[in-house]
Amino acid sequence: MSKPHPTIRRTFLGLSLLLLGAASSASAVTELEFYVGNKGIDTWKALFAAFEKQNPDIKVNLVVPPDFVAVLKTRIVKNKLPDIVAMGGDTNFKGFAEGGVFKDYAADPLLKSVKPIYIQQIQSIVGGKQVYGIPYTANTIGLIYNADKLKQLGLTPPKTYAQFIAALKKARAAGQTPLTLTLKDAWVTLPFMNAIAVNTVPATFAAQKNAGKATFKAAYSGVADKMLEIAGYAQNDPAGTSFADGTAAFARGGSVFYIQGDWALPDILAANPKIKLGMVPFPATNGANTVVSSVDLLLASAKDTRHPAEVDKLLKFLTSKANVTTYLRAVNAPSVQVGTVPTDPILSAMKAPYSSGKIAGAPFNLFPPGLNAETFFQAYLQDKNKAKLLDGLDKTWTDVVRRSN
Repeated sequence: MSKPHPTIRRTFLGLSLLLLGAASSASAVTELEFYVGNKGIDTWKALFAAFEKQNPDIKVNLVVPPDFVAVLKTRIVKNKLPDIVAMGGDTNFKGFAEGGVFKDYAADPLLKSVKPIYIQQIQSIVGGKQVYGIPYTANTIGLIYNADKLKQLGLTPPKTYAQFIAALKKARAAGQTPLTLTLKDAWVTLPFMNAIAVNTVPATFAAQKNAGKATFKAAYSGVADKMLEIAGYAQNDPAGTSFADGTAAFARGGSVFYIQGDWALPDILAANPKIKLGMVPFPATNGANTVVSSVDLLLASAKDTRHPAEVDKLLKFLTSKANVTTYLRAVNAPSVQVGTVPTDPILSAMKAPYSSGKIAGAPFNLFPPGLNAETFFQAYLQDKNKAKLLDGLDKTWTDVVRRSN
């Protein structure tokens, strides 16, 4: 058999090297998995496209699972945690962080631009000095009002509990529905409860409860009383009204007041762009009231990611002032950045507490995962059985903590 011609051999060699180079180039692209709930998706895509343009050797795969928490739990069990997880600073985060799966950012320079109060919230959720996620956006809970209806009643936005109850009474006397309440969805009782509890229950309650030195029966009795009194001014059949239906009804002028967070504002305005809205700190007491402002979204990374350098590069990109601003504008959320206050005109009354630091995280975020406090409050606002509410919360807390240990 004759040997291949030298020219042919060189051609084959060249093709082989070319193919090998192409394979090496393809394998040099690092893929990161970014796991997020169904919020701001288009903005994430745009940010990742810009990042990939600057970093052609990194590709970010955006994953939006149908059931965020359940799927993430499964991923953790299988030891397949995504490189980066974007989630709320809530009880679900608490459960994951306590499992030791996230990286500690306590000493990371990326936290320098974040207000200390939000860093402290992340620390207090888990307990200790670790910061298992970088706060990215905040939320705020307050009393939303229909400005035109309030003006028709000759009222100004209430600043105290007494003024709030008086406004509710005056609205009812004038034939108006004072308040929209949406009890079909259990979770909506949490903003209601948090807004009162942050002003009337010691901030140390969760720690004291775990130490056996506090009870719901003693600490939350007043919260329950105020919730029930206020709920008495709601529309007909609040138990049959969902968040979506109640928000739409409020947008149509269904009531004067609505107890919700800033996340409800886009839905209200989408349903009725012409409505004139305002939001004030929830008047839970007759003194100066603290505003609930929690970490709405944080960026946590897998402690054992195979691509730590690339993850750090992406987080540095996402937390730059310009990119944070892009995301905030897209989702209309308050900032966690130092030196900022809410910029939405609807939230103008919130600027003072944000500037003075009179804000605090939601008490619920310190509750143990699995307590399901929202279902207790949902039932209470229908059956009005305070003893059942408080005793049930005390017993369930003890049971949940015992099981977790």
